[in-house]
Amino acid sequence: MKRIVLLVALVVFGLAGSANAYTFSDTIDYWNADGTSYGQNQTVSHIFDSVLIVEGSPLNYAHNITDSVLAGDLVTSASLQLDFTNDLLDTVFTGWSSWLPNLTEYVSYAFNGSTWQQLGEVDNGAYDVIVDASLLNINGNLAVSLQVTNNDNGLGSAWLDHSILSGTAEAAPVPEPGTMMLLGAGFLGLAVYGKRRKNA
Repeated sequence: MKRIVLLVALVVFGLAGSANAYTFSDTIDYWNADGTSYGQNQTVSHIFDSVLIVEGSPLNYAHNITDSVLAGDLVTSASLQLDFTNDLLDTVFTGWSSWLPNLTEYVSYAFNGSTWQQLGEVDNGAYDVIVDASLLNINGNLAVSLQVTNNDNGLGSAWLDHSILSGTAEAAPVPEPGTMMLLGAGFLGLAVYGKRRKNA
């Protein structure tokens, strides 16, 4: 009898609510004209709708997913897409003009004040970075820092067009009382019937 009751309890609680996965996204695509701050829906934005990152002056901003991931839900995976633009010249000149600088841009990133990680040399286009989901399960915010270096005799700089944080989350399990009560009653009925049959 105890085994049957235990089995019933396991089945009922196991089916009490299954996690539902869904996707989320937070986009920053409009930057203030002075390049020092950002906005989701800024009306005063840079003429190129992007922000300039210059060597020696890291760009700091934050993504917030609390409007798309409910409290109590669990972020299971996330990635950050960084889209760079206005990259006109990376060439290392040779021959008579070898004195001209190498204009390649090397970007590093850091999340929530962590150590710098190398993204690598960037050109026009989007680059995806995997984000540790646990960073988003703290308070729904991701603080992003980007810096640019040149590794040569030039001054590194890069234009960031947009930053998109996206991923998947799981909704907290929600019990279905009516279904669980019916299922539990059915299993208990079988248990009682089995016991009476055994005692007969």
